[in-house]
Amino acid sequence: MIARYLDWDFVEFGAKMFPVSSTVLPIGMWTCVMVEILGIFGYGGKMPKHVRKVLKQFAEDGESSEHPD
Repeated sequence: MIARYLDWDFVEFGAKMFPVSSTVLPIGMWTCVMVEILGIFGYGGKMPKHVRKVLKQFAEDGESSEHPD
């Protein structure tokens, strides 16, 4: 939308936005990792064993139905 308004092509848009994108992307990724590791806002919780068992069984059932040997 911005590129269309300013009449930029894809390469020009990428070149002009690189200074912002190259800073924001790594900081955003770092933030996601830290939120997960530190358990901020309820993220990073451990999955109960019974839930993991049900999901594993569901995945195995799905795999066997995809490849009926």
